[in-house]
Amino acid sequence: MDLVKVALRYSARIQEMYVAGYEINVEELAGGLTKYILVKEPETKKGKPDKALNVLIEGIKNKYNGNVSIEQLIEELNNNNFTVRRNIGTFC
Repeated sequence: MDLVKVALRYSARIQEMYVAGYEINVEELAGGLTKYILVKEPETKKGKPDKALNVLIEGIKNKYNGNVSIEQLIEELNNNNFTVRRNIGTFC
């Protein structure tokens, strides 16, 4: 099924499913097509997680008393599986 026919922002809906705990396999097909396969539904749906920035700030406050070195910041980012990106429409 062509997901664009169901929802223009289907990628956002798939992300919502990941967050809720659905297990989805993704297969990259020829011609730039992607196949999404629902593997398992969650027994209980998960709520939306806390914002990454808030989690990072709380971790730094609690673990480092509010002050971190560059190495500690990188470690915290890695330990929480966070990435840093620019906001859409911003340039350097």
